[in-house]
Order: sequence, then structure tokens, then C-alpha cells
Amino acid sequence: MSNQSQFLTDDFYLAVDGGGTSCKTRLYNAAGDVLGQGLAGASNARLGAERVMKEIMTSAKQAFDDAGVDFAHLNRTHACFGLAGLELKRDQDNFYALEHSFKSVTLETDAVTACIGAFAGAEGAIVITGTGSSAVAIHQQTIHNIGGWGFEISDSGSGAAVGRHAVRYALRAAEGLEPSSPLTQYIMDFFNNDMGDIVLWAERAEPKDFAIFCAKAFDLYEVGDAAAIMLVERHMRELTQLIDGIMAFGSEQFTLLGGLADRSAALLPAHLKAQYVECQNDALYGCFLRITKHLNGSRVQVPQKLQNNTSVLVQKASSHV
Repeated sequence: MSNQSQFLTDDFYLAVDGGGTSCKTRLYNAAGDVLGQGLAGASNARLGAERVMKEIMTSAKQAFDDAGVDFAHLNRTHACFGLAGLELKRDQDNFYALEHSFKSVTLETDAVTACIGAFAGAEGAIVITGTGSSAVAIHQQTIHNIGGWGFEISDSGSGAAVGRHAVRYALRAAEGLEPSSPLTQYIMDFFNNDMGDIVLWAERAEPKDFAIFCAKAFDLYEVGDAAAIMLVERHMRELTQLIDGIMAFGSEQFTLLGGLADRSAALLPAHLKAQYVECQNDALYGCFLRITKHLNGSRVQVPQKLQNNTSVLVQKASSHV
């Protein structure tokens, strides 16, 4: 772990939760009291380090203003950037190259900070089932990951996956290869029953665009739509596989996070319901705890910690992660 002497009682702690739609920040004091909060635009690490840093600083300024704290105290502030899309070394390196005015910066994936927050610093496992999906367990001070590699090659058990399967099934039904249903007709109506419109839409569609069909699939599942039943059951098989996989690392409890968490939790098989617990806190609180928490196994590679210095001094992750 990094030298605890650098964490002073009058220091500030900035938690950053960055994803594909927003950048949330929360300013804490050393005791963990919330002082202020901020909100800015999309800050997935793959959008580019400079762009994301601008969003972080915009949101951070709001948090300082909300707290009534002079922004000049950034040099007394330890920050944790819990960012989506931070798995690639390329993107981590881009952040390491940036100069900053914080006393220190810790980089971490948003899934890990969400896991830390979900159990308020204790150990356990989470499975995120929202637009995307991933699973994280923290067991014996070691981080374990499954998934989180993006919609193109990963994200099983996610809303985007349900939506993509739904669109494909609707297309097959329109061509007589599968039985039609209210769900397939709903999707075809969305595209004006025009196959060409589906192709043009798919060329520019992002994961969130596919995910818009997920809620309808769950709604129609509840009233017995055959296509929706097939799709939701497939989702639950994929999600159960993720949960079983992450629990195999030794955790005794797990929780679900993301937009599909509540609806999916209600459909969990019996052997998993016994291990399911409610989430205790959020990813921003997890960021606050991560700043001083010793963990091994992060996907964020060395160096991890950026110190406040015009030359961007670096401490190796082996002393902190």
C-alpha cells in the first residue's frame, strides 16, 4: 500500500464514477462525510483521456462548489477515477501521461469500485447487468474479474445482448423462420416493417440502442409472450453463468447492479437466491474507500498511482494495488 503518511486529516477525497453517459463526482473529508457532489458528461475511458479529464474536472469543480470548498484545494485532494472502459493498457497509459493538480490519483475500473461500495468495503461479488455486463469478486484482498470486454465480444447477460437477440429474432420472424409474437411485431413496427431501415439503424447502433428493446421483452415475458420468454430465459442462463463463475473464486455473497438488477434478481434460481444480498452503498463510496485500500489483482496495470508533480511522478502499483 502507498505510504499512509501522505493521507492527512485535513485532506480531501474526490470520488469519480465515469461511464458512457455521465461523470459523477463526490467530495469527502477524511472521515468519509459527504461534502459536495458534481455531474458532467460521458467519461468512458475509451472516449479519450483528455476528453474524460475535462469532464472529470468540470464535475469536480461542481463538487467543490457544492461543498463550499475553494477549488485551489485540489492540491490537498486524493482522487480515485473509477472509470468504465479502463481495462486496456493503452487507455491507462494515456491517463498516466496527463499532468494534474491532485495530491494523488488512483485509477481503477468502475466495476471494482462498484464492488467495494456494494459491500461497504467488505468482501463479496457483484454482477453488473445493465446496458453492458461484467462480474467482479473481492476475496482475500484479491480482485477477480469476468467479462467487461465490450459489446462486440462480451456483455452476455446484459440489456444490450437481450436487445440484439430480440432484433435478430424479429428479423427471422418477419422472414418466416421463427413464429411471430407481440414482441417481434413491436420491434418490426419500430422499424416501420422495413428490413432496410433495420440494416441502416444497425450500422450506427450503439449498445444503448439495442438495449431499448430489453424492457419490452421483460414486460411481455410477464404476460407469456413466447419470444420474450425465450429471450429472458436466455438472459437468465447467461447471467447465472456469470454469477456462478464469479462466485467460484470464493465469495459467499453477491449482489446485482445495473438497470436489469431488480428484474433479474426476481428470476434467480434457488441456489443463487440463498447467496443474494442487497447492495449497501454505491460506486462513489467505493472510490473513496479504494484510495487507501490494499488490493491485488486489478486490471489496471502498473504504474497505478499518479502523484501531484509537474513531471507526473509515478508510484508502482505493487505498493498500492
